[in-house]
Amino acid sequence: MHKILIAVLLCFSVQACGPLNLRKNYYQYDEIVVPGKTKILNLSDTENSTERSEIYLDSDASGSHHRFWLATYVDGVPVPKYLQKVKNDLNSKNQGAQAIALTPGKHTIQLCWISVSRLGGGETCGQTIKDVDYQKGKVYWLKSAYDAEKRATLLWLEDPKTGQLYYGQKPSQF
Repeated sequence: MHKILIAVLLCFSVQACGPLNLRKNYYQYDEIVVPGKTKILNLSDTENSTERSEIYLDSDASGSHHRFWLATYVDGVPVPKYLQKVKNDLNSKNQGAQAIALTPGKHTIQLCWISVSRLGGGETCGQTIKDVDYQKGKVYWLKSAYDAEKRATLLWLEDPKTGQLYYGQKPSQF
């Protein structure tokens, strides 16, 4: 009997860490966000990329999990239904985008951190990037990391090509 129980538990744990098809089961998303290639939600007043600011939100994907940021509000206004949840396994009714274009100027972006694996999923919403003065024609990449010393997730905006810091603080290991 113990051998059967061990076999069942082993089978379950292997399945829990197996590859995911999150596109089908949870969200329509890009596994890896690539500035300039990931589909962008244009919230600016222009189609010309040299006249707007582009913000891409980092993601982390492997065979057993996927974690990604969503922009859910800009300046207190909900981001339009763009990245649609296709299965209601997570509690949130938040919609969002992994990449947005904004009219240059000061903006505050509210975020949700979504984490999904075969064992379930979760999210943390309410993090913000406050009052950043986005410049015309610039591309920004939101990055994040957990800082064990501060016991907090740090957010920062950087240039995707040069790594130049625009906003926030990188953890010491970066």
